[in-house]
Amino acid sequence: MVLAAAAPLAVVGGVVPVGAMLGNGPGMPSMFLLSGALLIFFAVGLSAMSRHVPRAGAFFTYVGYGLGRPAGMAAAWLAFLTYTAAQIAVIAYLGLILGNDIADLSGLALPWWVWALGLVMLVGVLGYRHVDLSSKVLGVVMVCEIAIVLLLAVAILAYGGAHGISTVSFRPDVVLSGSPALALMFAMSGFFGFVNQPRALKRTPHWRNN
Repeated sequence: MVLAAAAPLAVVGGVVPVGAMLGNGPGMPSMFLLSGALLIFFAVGLSAMSRHVPRAGAFFTYVGYGLGRPAGMAAAWLAFLTYTAAQIAVIAYLGLILGNDIADLSGLALPWWVWALGLVMLVGVLGYRHVDLSSKVLGVVMVCEIAIVLLLAVAILAYGGAHGISTVSFRPDVVLSGSPALALMFAMSGFFGFVNQPRALKRTPHWRNN
């Protein structure tokens, strides 16, 4: 589920091009290195705090423990709004791309929202059925995603771009060009599911009881 939330093919095919276009262009790869470094520091604190948070939950649980109930509830609602907006954007984007691809291949042209509603219905059916079915479908899709990303990576390393393999993406002037903060935001979005905690803990957070 964590890998599915990260969606490696969606990051490579969607996040990276948009982040490069709106962010710092060829410096986009460096933003993933910076994101990884930031998340390493974040993981240290999260791991240390998890020993003192006796409840499995999303990140808002930790915010509530550290900053109190109001901040925890604010973080929860912010996460709810963010994930809802992300789902709407992804479904709309997939509906548009799927509609264009099918129109090009078969000539069947339907509005994007028809395909988007079809995807929502498919997700609904999988969610209604037993979880084993969804996990099997998800497993097949994840294997295909990772295989496609690996093939693309091998092709890039073997042939490079128009000028071969280059380290220009890591030059300071390129990294700081354009809008590096915006590029960093897109890079960080590629790590969805990073703070998911599988621990099954028992007690209720103290800030829920206040």
